[in-house]
Amino acid sequence: MDFAGPLYVKEHGDMHKTYIPVYTCAVSRAVHLDTVPDLSAEAFIRNFRGFAARRGLPSEVISDNGKTFKAAAKKLTTLFKAPKMRRNLANHAVKWIFNLERAPWRTGFLNELSKV
Repeated sequence: MDFAGPLYVKEHGDMHKTYIPVYTCAVSRAVHLDTVPDLSAEAFIRNFRGFAARRGLPSEVISDNGKTFKAAAKKLTTLFKAPKMRRNLANHAVKWIFNLERAPWRTGFLNELSKV
């Protein structure tokens, strides 16, 4: 999970920034791209819910230490602990793994595969 951008989109004559969340599956290597209007945790959570509804809820998410991801992880953890959500998800809680700070290359897929 990462973000690309910003990209500038012209809509009704006005220029707007937009960002692309990039979801990459470690098993099938499938790539899912979408757009979000900003880097707020709320926009990311909405996008993540849409991604999970379309592709299924992942068991693990690996991302860098961006502020958006840290805030979203905190909110999602609180959400997953709610009794109503626990009943719905049963044992499908998402485990969020962050890269080491200042070492974004450490959790690349090649590094993970070499540990197996």
